[in-house]
Amino acid sequence: MSSSKDVNGNFTIPEWVKEEIFLDILKEDVEGFAGINSFKVEPGSSVGENYMSIILRVSIGVELKDKSQTDVSYLLKTCHSANAEGSEKVDALGAFDREIEIYRNILPAFEQLYATKGKQVTFGPKSFRFSTHPGMDNIVLEDLKVRDFKNADRLKGLDMDHCKSVLKLIAEFHAVSAVYYELNGPYPENLTVGIFREDLLPMFVEFNKGIKSVLKPLMTSMKEYKNGEYYAGKLFRTDHEAYYKKGHKHISDVNYEQFNVLNHGDIWSNNIMFNYDGNQKPKETLFVDFQMSKYGSPIYDLYYFILSSAALDIKLESFDYFIKYYHDHLIENLKLLEYKKKFPTLQSLHLKLLSNGFAAEMVAVGLMGTVLLDPTDTANMGSFLSDEEAGNVFRKMIYTNPKYIKAMNDMLPWLDNKGFLD
Repeated sequence: MSSSKDVNGNFTIPEWVKEEIFLDILKEDVEGFAGINSFKVEPGSSVGENYMSIILRVSIGVELKDKSQTDVSYLLKTCHSANAEGSEKVDALGAFDREIEIYRNILPAFEQLYATKGKQVTFGPKSFRFSTHPGMDNIVLEDLKVRDFKNADRLKGLDMDHCKSVLKLIAEFHAVSAVYYELNGPYPENLTVGIFREDLLPMFVEFNKGIKSVLKPLMTSMKEYKNGEYYAGKLFRTDHEAYYKKGHKHISDVNYEQFNVLNHGDIWSNNIMFNYDGNQKPKETLFVDFQMSKYGSPIYDLYYFILSSAALDIKLESFDYFIKYYHDHLIENLKLLEYKKKFPTLQSLHLKLLSNGFAAEMVAVGLMGTVLLDPTDTANMGSFLSDEEAGNVFRKMIYTNPKYIKAMNDMLPWLDNKGFLD
Protein backbone atom coordinates (compact mmCIF):
# COMPACT_ATOMS: atom_id res chain seq x y z
CA MET A 1 0.00 0.00 0.00
CA SER A 2 1.45 3.31 -1.05
CA SER A 3 1.97 6.05 1.53
CA SER A 4 1.50 8.90 -0.94
CA LYS A 5 -2.26 9.31 -0.75
CA ASP A 6 -3.36 12.29 1.33
CA VAL A 7 -5.97 11.79 4.05
CA ASN A 8 -7.83 14.90 5.25
CA GLY A 9 -5.29 16.97 3.36
CA ASN A 10 -2.39 16.56 5.79
CA PHE A 11 -1.84 12.85 6.38
CA THR A 12 -0.47 10.03 4.27
CA ILE A 13 -1.50 6.41 4.73
CA PRO A 14 1.13 4.74 6.89
CA GLU A 15 3.28 2.06 5.29
CA TRP A 16 2.33 -0.44 7.99
CA VAL A 17 -1.33 -0.51 6.91
CA LYS A 18 -1.06 -3.60 4.69
CA GLU A 19 -3.50 -6.37 3.92
CA GLU A 20 -1.51 -9.09 5.69
CA ILE A 21 -2.04 -7.55 9.13
CA PHE A 22 -5.81 -8.05 8.68
CA LEU A 23 -5.61 -11.79 7.98
CA ASP A 24 -6.25 -12.97 11.55
CA ILE A 25 -9.10 -10.48 11.96
CA LEU A 26 -10.74 -11.77 8.78
CA LYS A 27 -10.36 -15.37 9.93
CA GLU A 28 -12.16 -14.44 13.15
CA ASP A 29 -14.84 -12.23 11.65
CA VAL A 30 -15.72 -13.79 8.28
CA GLU A 31 -17.13 -17.31 8.30
CA GLY A 32 -15.57 -19.42 5.54
CA PHE A 33 -12.74 -16.93 4.90
CA ALA A 34 -10.30 -18.18 2.26
CA GLY A 35 -8.34 -15.16 1.02
CA ILE A 36 -8.15 -11.48 0.09
CA ASN A 37 -9.00 -10.38 -3.45
CA SER A 38 -8.80 -6.60 -3.01
CA PHE A 39 -7.62 -4.13 -0.39
CA LYS A 40 -8.41 -0.41 -0.31
CA VAL A 41 -7.69 2.28 2.29
CA GLU A 42 -9.32 5.72 2.29
CA PRO A 43 -10.26 8.46 4.76
CA GLY A 44 -12.77 7.22 7.31
CA SER A 45 -14.05 10.65 8.36
CA SER A 46 -14.90 13.82 6.51
CA VAL A 47 -12.71 16.89 6.57
CA GLY A 48 -13.29 18.79 9.79
CA GLU A 49 -14.97 15.90 11.62
CA ASN A 50 -11.97 14.31 13.32
CA TYR A 51 -10.21 15.99 16.24
CA MET A 52 -8.33 13.33 18.22
CA SER A 53 -7.36 10.57 15.77
CA ILE A 54 -6.65 9.54 12.22
CA ILE A 55 -9.53 7.35 11.04
CA LEU A 56 -9.11 5.13 7.98
CA ARG A 57 -11.76 3.03 6.25
CA VAL A 58 -10.31 -0.31 5.13
CA SER A 59 -12.43 -2.03 2.44
CA ILE A 60 -11.52 -5.64 1.70
CA GLY A 61 -12.81 -7.93 -1.01
CA VAL A 62 -12.89 -11.46 0.42
CA GLU A 63 -12.97 -14.87 -1.24
CA LEU A 64 -14.80 -17.57 0.71
CA LYS A 65 -14.06 -21.30 0.81
CA ASP A 66 -17.02 -22.01 -1.45
CA LYS A 67 -15.41 -19.70 -4.04
CA SER A 68 -18.04 -16.99 -3.58
CA GLN A 69 -17.07 -13.35 -2.96
CA THR A 70 -18.04 -10.86 -0.26
CA ASP A 71 -16.97 -7.38 0.81
CA VAL A 72 -16.12 -6.33 4.36
CA SER A 73 -15.16 -2.99 5.84
CA TYR A 74 -13.39 -1.87 9.03
CA LEU A 75 -12.43 1.42 10.60
CA LEU A 76 -8.82 1.68 11.70
CA LYS A 77 -8.12 4.37 14.27
CA THR A 78 -4.56 5.44 14.82
CA CYS A 79 -2.83 8.48 16.27
CA HIS A 80 -1.61 11.58 14.46
CA SER A 81 2.01 11.50 13.38
CA ALA A 82 4.64 12.53 15.91
CA ASN A 83 5.34 15.78 14.06
CA ALA A 84 1.69 16.83 13.70
CA GLU A 85 0.64 20.16 15.19
CA GLY A 86 0.14 19.73 18.94
CA SER A 87 0.65 15.94 18.78
CA GLU A 88 2.74 15.85 21.96
CA LYS A 89 -0.19 17.33 23.89
CA VAL A 90 -2.61 14.79 22.41
CA ASP A 91 -0.22 11.95 23.29
CA ALA A 92 0.04 13.22 26.86
CA LEU A 93 -3.69 12.67 27.31
CA GLY A 94 -3.20 8.88 27.05
CA ALA A 95 -6.30 8.61 24.87
CA PHE A 96 -5.45 5.42 23.01
CA ASP A 97 -4.64 3.33 26.07
CA ARG A 98 -7.92 4.42 27.60
CA GLU A 99 -9.99 3.61 24.53
CA ILE A 100 -8.35 0.22 24.03
CA GLU A 101 -9.28 -0.67 27.62
CA ILE A 102 -12.90 0.34 27.00
CA TYR A 103 -13.40 -1.55 23.75
CA ARG A 104 -11.53 -4.71 24.67
CA ASN A 105 -12.54 -5.19 28.30
CA ILE A 106 -15.16 -2.78 29.63
CA LEU A 107 -17.88 -2.79 26.95
CA PRO A 108 -18.05 -6.61 26.63
CA ALA A 109 -18.36 -6.88 30.42
CA PHE A 110 -21.11 -4.23 30.55
CA GLU A 111 -23.09 -5.91 27.79
CA GLN A 112 -22.74 -9.30 29.49
CA LEU A 113 -24.12 -7.91 32.76
CA TYR A 114 -27.28 -6.86 30.93
CA ALA A 115 -27.45 -10.22 29.14
CA THR A 116 -27.52 -12.04 32.49
CA LYS A 117 -30.69 -10.06 33.28
CA GLY A 118 -32.30 -10.90 29.95
CA LYS A 119 -31.75 -7.50 28.32
CA GLN A 120 -29.73 -6.96 25.17
CA VAL A 121 -27.83 -3.67 25.18
CA THR A 122 -25.06 -2.73 22.77
CA PHE A 123 -23.02 0.36 23.49
CA GLY A 124 -20.62 0.56 20.57
CA PRO A 125 -19.20 -1.16 17.50
CA LYS A 126 -17.53 -4.55 17.68
CA SER A 127 -13.76 -4.26 18.06
CA PHE A 128 -10.87 -6.41 16.87
CA ARG A 129 -7.16 -6.58 17.47
CA PHE A 130 -4.16 -7.35 15.29
CA SER A 131 -2.35 -10.54 16.34
CA THR A 132 0.95 -8.72 15.88
CA HIS A 133 1.35 -5.11 17.02
CA PRO A 134 2.24 -3.00 13.95
CA GLY A 135 4.26 -0.49 15.98
CA MET A 136 1.57 2.19 16.28
CA ASP A 137 -1.29 2.45 18.77
CA ASN A 138 -4.46 1.44 16.97
CA ILE A 139 -8.02 0.22 17.32
CA VAL A 140 -9.86 -1.79 14.65
CA LEU A 141 -13.66 -1.47 14.68
CA GLU A 142 -16.53 -2.74 12.60
CA ASP A 143 -17.67 -0.17 10.07
CA LEU A 144 -21.09 0.83 11.37
CA LYS A 145 -22.01 2.39 8.02
CA VAL A 146 -22.40 -1.15 6.69
CA ARG A 147 -25.38 -1.44 9.07
CA ASP A 148 -26.71 1.96 7.95
CA PHE A 149 -25.54 3.87 11.02
CA LYS A 150 -24.68 7.52 10.54
CA ASN A 151 -24.13 10.73 12.47
CA ALA A 152 -26.89 13.29 12.74
CA ASP A 153 -26.24 16.82 11.47
CA ARG A 154 -24.19 18.42 14.27
CA LEU A 155 -24.71 21.94 12.90
CA LYS A 156 -28.49 21.61 13.22
CA GLY A 157 -28.28 19.93 16.63
CA LEU A 158 -30.22 16.90 17.80
CA ASP A 159 -34.00 17.07 18.04
CA MET A 160 -36.07 15.66 20.89
CA ASP A 161 -36.25 12.09 19.54
CA HIS A 162 -32.49 11.93 19.03
CA CYS A 163 -31.77 13.45 22.44
CA LYS A 164 -34.04 10.98 24.23
CA SER A 165 -32.44 8.02 22.47
CA VAL A 166 -28.98 9.23 23.53
CA LEU A 167 -30.00 9.97 27.12
CA LYS A 168 -31.54 6.50 27.42
CA LEU A 169 -28.27 4.89 26.31
CA ILE A 170 -26.23 7.15 28.62
CA ALA A 171 -28.48 6.04 31.50
CA GLU A 172 -27.95 2.38 30.59
CA PHE A 173 -24.19 2.93 30.35
CA HIS A 174 -24.01 4.77 33.67
CA ALA A 175 -26.19 2.24 35.50
CA VAL A 176 -24.17 -0.79 34.45
CA SER A 177 -20.90 1.03 35.12
CA ALA A 178 -21.96 1.62 38.74
CA VAL A 179 -22.93 -2.04 39.15
CA TYR A 180 -19.68 -3.19 37.52
CA TYR A 181 -17.72 -1.11 40.04
CA GLU A 182 -19.51 -2.72 42.97
CA LEU A 183 -18.93 -6.21 41.58
CA ASN A 184 -15.33 -5.85 40.39
CA GLY A 185 -13.79 -3.04 42.40
CA PRO A 186 -12.14 0.14 41.12
CA TYR A 187 -11.57 0.81 37.44
CA PRO A 188 -7.97 1.02 36.15
CA GLU A 189 -6.15 4.22 37.04
CA ASN A 190 -6.33 5.63 33.51
CA LEU A 191 -10.15 5.57 33.81
CA THR A 192 -10.25 6.86 37.39
CA VAL A 193 -7.92 9.81 36.81
CA GLY A 194 -8.57 10.32 33.09
CA ILE A 195 -6.94 13.34 31.47
CA PHE A 196 -7.20 15.41 34.64
CA ARG A 197 -3.86 14.33 36.05
CA GLU A 198 -1.86 16.67 38.25
CA ASP A 199 1.10 16.57 35.85
CA LEU A 200 -1.13 17.82 33.00
CA LEU A 201 -2.54 20.77 34.96
CA PRO A 202 0.05 23.29 33.62
CA MET A 203 -0.89 22.34 30.03
CA PHE A 204 -4.58 22.96 30.68
CA VAL A 205 -3.91 26.22 32.51
CA GLU A 206 -1.92 27.49 29.52
CA PHE A 207 -4.60 26.29 27.13
CA ASN A 208 -7.23 28.08 29.21
CA LYS A 209 -5.21 31.30 28.97
CA GLY A 210 -5.09 30.83 25.20
CA ILE A 211 -8.85 30.51 24.98
CA LYS A 212 -9.33 33.67 27.02
CA SER A 213 -7.05 35.64 24.71
CA VAL A 214 -8.75 34.36 21.57
CA LEU A 215 -12.14 35.20 23.01
CA LYS A 216 -11.24 38.87 23.31
CA PRO A 217 -12.51 39.85 19.82
CA LEU A 218 -15.77 38.08 20.55
CA MET A 219 -16.06 39.69 23.94
CA THR A 220 -15.48 43.09 22.36
CA SER A 221 -18.35 42.47 19.98
CA MET A 222 -20.54 41.48 22.92
CA LYS A 223 -21.01 45.15 23.78
CA GLU A 224 -23.62 45.06 21.01
CA TYR A 225 -25.59 42.42 22.91
CA LYS A 226 -27.90 43.07 25.78
CA ASN A 227 -25.66 43.15 28.89
CA GLY A 228 -22.73 42.10 26.67
CA GLU A 229 -20.08 43.99 28.61
CA TYR A 230 -21.42 42.50 31.83
CA TYR A 231 -20.94 38.93 30.54
CA ALA A 232 -17.54 39.76 29.08
CA GLY A 233 -16.40 40.96 32.48
CA LYS A 234 -17.50 37.71 34.09
CA LEU A 235 -15.84 35.52 31.48
CA PHE A 236 -12.57 37.42 31.89
CA ARG A 237 -11.92 36.75 35.53
CA THR A 238 -8.82 38.47 36.88
CA ASP A 239 -7.40 35.29 38.39
CA HIS A 240 -8.44 32.79 35.76
CA GLU A 241 -5.58 30.43 36.71
CA ALA A 242 -6.92 30.05 40.26
CA TYR A 243 -10.42 29.59 38.84
CA TYR A 244 -9.26 26.92 36.43
CA LYS A 245 -7.38 25.04 39.13
CA LYS A 246 -10.51 25.04 41.26
CA GLY A 247 -12.62 23.75 38.38
CA HIS A 248 -9.97 21.19 37.48
CA LYS A 249 -10.16 19.88 41.04
CA HIS A 250 -13.96 19.60 40.83
CA ILE A 251 -13.63 17.38 37.75
CA SER A 252 -10.56 15.37 38.70
CA ASP A 253 -11.54 14.52 42.28
CA VAL A 254 -14.04 11.70 42.89
CA ASN A 255 -16.36 11.93 45.90
CA TYR A 256 -16.72 8.26 46.80
CA GLU A 257 -19.55 9.05 49.23
CA GLN A 258 -21.77 10.02 46.30
CA PHE A 259 -23.10 8.17 43.26
CA ASN A 260 -20.44 7.75 40.57
CA VAL A 261 -20.34 6.21 37.12
CA LEU A 262 -17.99 5.69 34.24
CA ASN A 263 -18.55 8.71 32.00
CA HIS A 264 -18.13 8.35 28.26
CA GLY A 265 -16.31 11.67 28.59
CA ASP A 266 -16.67 12.94 25.01
CA ILE A 267 -20.34 12.44 24.29
CA TRP A 268 -21.20 14.87 21.52
CA SER A 269 -22.98 14.43 18.20
CA ASN A 270 -19.96 13.25 16.18
CA ASN A 271 -19.40 10.44 18.68
CA ILE A 272 -22.96 9.14 18.46
CA MET A 273 -24.31 7.07 15.56
CA PHE A 274 -27.91 6.26 14.70
CA ASN A 275 -29.82 4.02 12.36
CA TYR A 276 -33.43 4.74 11.55
CA ASP A 277 -36.86 3.18 11.16
CA GLY A 278 -39.17 3.75 8.21
CA ASN A 279 -40.33 7.05 9.71
CA GLN A 280 -36.75 8.32 10.04
CA LYS A 281 -36.88 8.10 13.82
CA PRO A 282 -33.81 6.76 15.63
CA LYS A 283 -34.09 2.97 15.90
CA GLU A 284 -30.68 2.14 17.36
CA THR A 285 -28.08 4.38 18.95
CA LEU A 286 -24.41 3.57 19.52
CA PHE A 287 -21.44 5.41 20.98
CA VAL A 288 -17.96 5.64 19.49
CA ASP A 289 -14.71 7.30 20.63
CA PHE A 290 -14.19 6.40 24.28
CA GLN A 291 -10.83 8.18 24.48
CA MET A 292 -11.82 10.57 27.26
CA SER A 293 -13.74 8.18 29.54
CA LYS A 294 -13.44 8.84 33.26
CA TYR A 295 -14.99 7.58 36.50
CA GLY A 296 -16.81 10.25 38.48
CA SER A 297 -20.12 12.10 38.76
CA PRO A 298 -22.64 11.49 35.96
CA ILE A 299 -23.19 15.23 35.60
CA TYR A 300 -20.18 15.53 33.27
CA ASP A 301 -21.72 13.41 30.52
CA LEU A 302 -25.03 15.20 31.00
CA TYR A 303 -23.63 18.72 30.68
CA TYR A 304 -21.31 17.65 27.88
CA PHE A 305 -24.01 16.06 25.75
CA ILE A 306 -26.97 18.38 26.31
CA LEU A 307 -25.11 21.70 26.08
CA SER A 308 -22.97 20.69 23.13
CA SER A 309 -25.34 18.72 20.93
CA ALA A 310 -29.05 19.33 21.61
CA ALA A 311 -30.67 21.67 19.10
CA LEU A 312 -30.61 25.29 20.23
CA ASP A 313 -34.39 25.58 20.54
CA ILE A 314 -34.55 22.73 23.11
CA LYS A 315 -31.07 22.79 24.66
CA LEU A 316 -31.94 25.11 27.55
CA GLU A 317 -35.74 25.09 27.47
CA SER A 318 -35.85 21.30 27.96
CA PHE A 319 -32.72 20.94 30.11
CA ASP A 320 -34.57 19.96 33.31
CA TYR A 321 -36.81 17.56 31.38
CA PHE A 322 -33.72 15.91 29.89
CA ILE A 323 -32.29 15.38 33.37
CA LYS A 324 -35.52 13.77 34.59
CA TYR A 325 -35.73 11.57 31.49
CA TYR A 326 -32.17 10.38 32.10
CA HIS A 327 -32.85 9.83 35.80
CA ASP A 328 -35.98 7.75 35.13
CA HIS A 329 -34.02 5.39 32.88
CA LEU A 330 -31.04 5.33 35.24
CA ILE A 331 -33.21 4.13 38.15
CA GLU A 332 -35.00 1.60 35.93
CA ASN A 333 -31.69 0.01 34.96
CA LEU A 334 -30.17 0.14 38.44
CA LYS A 335 -33.19 -1.84 39.64
CA LEU A 336 -32.86 -4.34 36.79
CA LEU A 337 -29.17 -4.87 37.53
CA GLU A 338 -29.86 -5.16 41.29
CA TYR A 339 -27.66 -2.28 42.38
CA LYS A 340 -27.19 -2.70 46.13
CA LYS A 341 -26.42 0.85 47.20
CA LYS A 342 -28.74 3.81 47.66
CA PHE A 343 -30.19 5.10 44.40
CA PRO A 344 -29.42 8.72 43.50
CA THR A 345 -32.48 10.94 43.74
CA LEU A 346 -33.48 13.38 41.04
CA GLN A 347 -33.00 16.23 43.50
CA SER A 348 -29.47 15.09 44.38
CA LEU A 349 -28.64 15.02 40.66
CA HIS A 350 -29.87 18.59 40.21
CA LEU A 351 -27.89 19.72 43.26
CA LYS A 352 -24.76 18.12 41.83
CA LEU A 353 -25.34 19.91 38.53
CA LEU A 354 -25.69 23.23 40.36
CA SER A 355 -22.54 22.69 42.41
CA ASN A 356 -20.40 21.94 39.35
CA GLY A 357 -21.16 24.84 37.06
CA PHE A 358 -17.56 24.95 35.90
CA ALA A 359 -18.30 21.90 33.76
CA ALA A 360 -21.17 23.74 32.06
CA GLU A 361 -19.06 26.82 31.38
CA MET A 362 -16.25 24.65 30.03
CA VAL A 363 -18.62 23.08 27.48
CA ALA A 364 -19.99 26.48 26.45
CA VAL A 365 -16.58 28.10 26.04
CA GLY A 366 -14.87 25.02 24.60
CA LEU A 367 -16.72 22.14 22.99
CA MET A 368 -19.85 23.95 21.83
CA GLY A 369 -17.79 26.12 19.50
CA THR A 370 -16.20 23.16 17.72
CA VAL A 371 -19.60 21.49 17.31
CA LEU A 372 -21.01 24.57 15.59
CA LEU A 373 -18.00 25.18 13.33
CA ASP A 374 -18.37 24.40 9.63
CA PRO A 375 -15.99 21.63 8.47
CA THR A 376 -12.42 22.77 7.92
CA ASP A 377 -9.28 20.89 6.98
CA THR A 378 -7.49 22.35 10.04
CA ALA A 379 -9.88 20.65 12.48
CA ASN A 380 -8.02 18.35 14.84
CA MET A 381 -7.28 18.29 18.55
CA GLY A 382 -3.64 19.12 17.87
CA SER A 383 -4.62 22.44 16.33
CA PHE A 384 -7.16 23.07 19.07
CA LEU A 385 -4.52 22.59 21.79
CA SER A 386 -1.63 24.18 19.92
CA ASP A 387 -0.11 27.42 21.18
CA GLU A 388 1.35 28.09 17.71
CA GLU A 389 -0.18 30.55 15.24
CA ALA A 390 -2.22 27.78 13.55
CA GLY A 391 -3.90 27.10 16.88
CA ASN A 392 -4.72 30.77 17.37
CA VAL A 393 -6.21 30.99 13.88
CA PHE A 394 -8.29 27.85 14.41
CA ARG A 395 -9.67 28.97 17.76
CA LYS A 396 -10.47 32.41 16.38
CA MET A 397 -12.53 30.70 13.66
CA ILE A 398 -14.46 28.93 16.40
CA TYR A 399 -15.19 31.92 18.58
CA THR A 400 -16.12 34.39 15.85
CA ASN A 401 -18.49 31.96 14.13
CA PRO A 402 -22.01 33.52 13.89
CA LYS A 403 -23.61 30.19 14.89
CA TYR A 404 -21.55 30.17 18.06
CA ILE A 405 -22.34 33.81 18.87
CA LYS A 406 -26.07 33.09 18.45
CA ALA A 407 -25.83 30.09 20.78
CA MET A 408 -23.87 32.03 23.39
CA ASN A 409 -26.45 34.82 23.30
CA ASP A 410 -28.83 32.27 24.84
CA MET A 411 -26.25 30.39 26.88
CA LEU A 412 -24.67 33.28 28.78
CA PRO A 413 -27.86 34.42 30.58
CA TRP A 414 -28.63 30.77 31.42
CA LEU A 415 -25.18 30.23 32.91
CA ASP A 416 -25.36 33.51 34.80
CA ASN A 417 -28.83 32.90 36.21
CA LYS A 418 -27.53 29.66 37.73
CA GLY A 419 -24.57 31.47 39.29
CA PHE A 420 -22.03 29.64 37.14
CA LEU A 421 -20.25 32.83 36.03
CA ASP A 422 -19.66 34.07 39.59
